Amino acid sequence: MIQIKIVVDKLVPYIYHKDRLLGNCALSGGEMMQLSKEDIENIVKKVLEEADSVNTFSMTEDENVKGTVALFTAFVPSKHACACKLAELYGTDLECALFDGVSFKAPGCVSFPVDSDADREALLEKLAGKAEVAVVTPKLSLIYELADGNDSGFICQAILRPLLWGRRVRLLLDFEIPRFKRATFFERVVDSIDRLTNMGVIVDTFRPSGEPNKKQPLELVTEREITEAHQSGANVVYCDKDAIVTPLAKDRAAELGVAIEW
Repeated sequence: MIQIKIVVDKLVPYIYHKDRLLGNCALSGGEMMQLSKEDIENIVKKVLEEADSVNTFSMTEDENVKGTVALFTAFVPSKHACACKLAELYGTDLECALFDGVSFKAPGCVSFPVDSDADREALLEKLAGKAEVAVVTPKLSLIYELADGNDSGFICQAILRPLLWGRRVRLLLDFEIPRFKRATFFERVVDSIDRLTNMGVIVDTFRPSGEPNKKQPLELVTEREITEAHQSGANVVYCDKDAIVTPLAKDRAAELGVAIEW
């Protein structure tokens, strides 16, 4: 979408000042000219040239950006279940950054501590070349700070900066996102996670027990449930037979290709 906007922005002058494409007959006051078939063909040609130049530039910028770093910023309740989920998501194409004495070993993956200023500097350099950052079992306080865009601490900086670079950022939680409950701490959890997903953060979960997540039929389906299903890789949302499905949920499901089944 950004690339399309760049091309359109570059071509607006050609529509208003056809002389840039077709000789030297200048226009006064930005007046719109009538375009002939030949004019349109020349503009289409220019569109293709601009699009090619934008795509070539983007590919050059991103060709060395690959792989994932997982940030372990807090205790992992079930290392085995977590390792299985990470293997499902990334295989062995993963490096694990361990903060504050956290101990974790993913089979076939490199792990390294982040303790000193030099370690932190090296991590930021590493993140600059990675396509994705995974934040594993973060504390709720970290989720709140990220939702607020507070990068005063190094860990938040190491997560928010890649997000600004346009990289994928994933939260791997050891709990299912609670249903919204006003006037409880669940309210803040749900609100913060919603704000993060609105920023483009992907949210994934695993059960500490190692048991597979069993999705119960939903009684209420909103746009949020559809978006979460899509982000987790699901293409079907199952509903209770008397479920309420909002109009926005139906629109979002059609947009993302997610089926709603009763």
